[in-house]
Amino acid sequence: MLNICYTIRVIKIFSVTDVGLNFLRESGLLQRIDENWDKINEEIPYGVIDDSMIEELLEKRDISSERKRQLDKLQKRSITSKEEFLVASGKCTDRILTKEEVEKIKRNPYYNISLTELDGVIAAYCLMKDYSTSRNWFGWLSKEEKFYTSMWGDVNGDFHLLQLDMHPESEQKRIDGSYPLFGDLPAKGIFLHYDYWKTFTLLPFKYSKQTGTEFEELKNWRRLLDVEPVESRYFDLDECLFEFECDMIKIPEKIENDMFNIKKCPFGMLHGEHANYVPAIDKEKNLWFYMSSNDGILINNIGIYKQYMKISKENVPMILKGVIHAVKDNQTRMRPSTLAYVLDGLTTN
Repeated sequence: MLNICYTIRVIKIFSVTDVGLNFLRESGLLQRIDENWDKINEEIPYGVIDDSMIEELLEKRDISSERKRQLDKLQKRSITSKEEFLVASGKCTDRILTKEEVEKIKRNPYYNISLTELDGVIAAYCLMKDYSTSRNWFGWLSKEEKFYTSMWGDVNGDFHLLQLDMHPESEQKRIDGSYPLFGDLPAKGIFLHYDYWKTFTLLPFKYSKQTGTEFEELKNWRRLLDVEPVESRYFDLDECLFEFECDMIKIPEKIENDMFNIKKCPFGMLHGEHANYVPAIDKEKNLWFYMSSNDGILINNIGIYKQYMKISKENVPMILKGVIHAVKDNQTRMRPSTLAYVLDGLTTN
């Protein structure tokens, strides 16, 4: 299970930072992980970490002193997480590197990395890869690789949008003052009822129409969804097109007294269990999701909201790709032919 710890709005995920991802790429380890993924996947435990698993590793004659220290610490704890075990044991590292290769990387002054850090950054990436691939998430990195955003549907078909901050300012620095390679990183999530897949289907098209921005993915959606449109009695296209007529909120360049007015109910009001959200466009044409809050901007007619999650303008088409991926993978309650029916109605009306 992915180590997601959260209250209503605070989420922490064990993962690589942008610096860690860059290290894995530059060192060639990212390719090694992909090439040896089946072997690595065998090392990721799916049950409880018991004492016998740690004792088995400590009994090895060739265990390094650094790994022994980490495992000794785990033995003193009543509960050991999967993340802690993989970092301390170095099991993922041993699947892709020989001892000689490990020493070569450690001695390289350019990397300036300890064995524990090497084991940790490899384990952190492998755990995220395991979780996203086993559940077939759709995800993308932001242009500057600071954020990783993913979309998926759960067992009930409910909508999930998660954005991981891969370079949080709050993260503690390494001993030499450089940025860490991995850690418990903050993330933001929007979790909604399955009905809202429809709204996220419309969203990229509404954004494109309102901003005058053309995207190839929207014009050529049939390349992504190669099925014939079929009308569904469970889906009201007229209602969908009526919702599309509403405009998204445009954030004014200047907001006075933390308040601005909108003339009518905006497009895309999203009602979650713990908070409400509304999409908006800023002056740089980035897409924002505002979240209802006790403090923030008063948007007349809907309430007090604050900036929550940003989708850069160049990544807006990823939302449609994520919807299509989820529908094709049976992660929603919508059939591919019904989605084609909706998209055909949007692009021909």
